Amino acid sequence: MLGQVLGGYLIDTISWRVAFIVNLPLAIFVILIVFRFVPESRAEHPRALDLPGVLLVTVGLGGIVYGLIGASDQSLDPLEVVSIVVGTMALVGFVIVERHSSEPLVPLHLFGSRNFSGANLMTFLLYAGFGGALFLLPIVLIQVHDYSATAATGALVPFAVITFVMGRWSGGLVTRYGEKLPLMLGPALVAAGFILFAVPGVGGSYWTTYFPAVVVLGFGMSLVFAPLSIAILNAVEEEHSGLGSGVNRSVQRTRNCSGWQCSHSSYWRRSIVASTLGSTPSTFRPAKKRLCGRRRPPLMRPITLRVRAVRIEPR
Repeated sequence: MLGQVLGGYLIDTISWRVAFIVNLPLAIFVILIVFRFVPESRAEHPRALDLPGVLLVTVGLGGIVYGLIGASDQSLDPLEVVSIVVGTMALVGFVIVERHSSEPLVPLHLFGSRNFSGANLMTFLLYAGFGGALFLLPIVLIQVHDYSATAATGALVPFAVITFVMGRWSGGLVTRYGEKLPLMLGPALVAAGFILFAVPGVGGSYWTTYFPAVVVLGFGMSLVFAPLSIAILNAVEEEHSGLGSGVNRSVQRTRNCSGWQCSHSSYWRRSIVASTLGSTPSTFRPAKKRLCGRRRPPLMRPITLRVRAVRIEPR
């Protein structure tokens, strides 16, 4: 919560590159706490390292992520195409290798559980939309509503407060009602939050435009975080609990890239189409105020391009 506001402040006062430094002292602090207070755990029967599986899944996920990031500028070059193809082939090879490995990195029988597969599918779809919303919202607030970077990041503070306060309470819901009810209500509230994000036009107070959407999204995700993790852990054997959690985290990270890329591409295309048709709606006009008096980061510049079509009349 404080980190995101501090990051926005650093963008306004220094540079957007400096905002990434905020994570460094926090990471060091967490590592020190882990070494000091978290006891070491070891398996009774250690497994051998599945080196072929490690290499294939690394190349697969890395290749696809690299290709998707490059695809966000609407111009896939040969290297990015090759990266996506090689990544896909590596993941196919990973599945084949894991099926025949005596000690696989990811035992495929875990996906035979409907609860495990369904929870991971929900994770991918839900977090893809969530990641896309978090990508687009600051851009809209800065470029359309002329928010500062500090104000744009502060707009999500209610979300952080709600999820922090309700996290423990939502875990208690699982104890009382099971995972099914929270995992039905949570995504429904998240969908309602996404709809509320689409309602505001240009202008208006934050409290009457985006604040209701942020609050509803916060309540929805609060009902999802703990129950989804509990559903994953309950779907696998105890000795595979760490593995199940790791698979779910990998799914979350993969959705980050896919959700971000789809959102970026959709926003970019919509801006170009609107400008090409001869109109430049206010929702696509770049804000007059620049960040720190400098050019916008490369990530934001393609969204503000304007293209005008030339009509050729027949003789």
